[in-house]
Order: sequence, then C-alpha cells, then structure tokens
Amino acid sequence: MNKDIVEVHALFNGNVQGVGFRATARAVAKKLAIFGKVRNLNDGRVEIYAQATFPELENFLNQVAIETHGRVDSVEKKFSKPSIYFKVFEITD
Repeated sequence: MNKDIVEVHALFNGNVQGVGFRATARAVAKKLAIFGKVRNLNDGRVEIYAQATFPELENFLNQVAIETHGRVDSVEKKFSKPSIYFKVFEITD
C-alpha cells in the first residue's frame, strides 16, 4: 500500500442525521476516490473513517460539509496510519 495514505476518524456534529448526510458523504467519496465508511452514532453525530492522502482527506471533509448545505456545526478529526485498508466507501449501521 501507498505509504502516503492516512486515515481520518471524523465526527460530524450538527443536524446531520435523517437528512441524507451519509448518502452525500458516500457520493462525495465516490467522486473523489476515497475509501472508508460512514455511520450514524446514537448521540446524534455521524462518524466517518476515510483513507487517502492528507490533502485528499481535507478536501473530502470540506466537500462533505459544503454539500450538506450548512448542516454541519463542527467536525472533530483525528489522523492516523491505517491499520486496515478499505476497498470501497460504504454506509454502515
């Protein structure tokens, strides 16, 4: 695997559940060739794990926030080296 690939664990806060957020994240990921997963959390946030280069991930997270039309209040991000590699971007439970 590419040594420049990193993983982001992102938590989106705001009006992000029940509004097509996960489908939008998946569509943006597909367009940008980002791999990972997205899911709703019980506390009202949406969690994303995504893998790509650091600049690609920053662009992806910004595009998700933009394309969800102001529903995001804040994003908590933590970058790390991937322990496993995703082959698709999927919506999970």
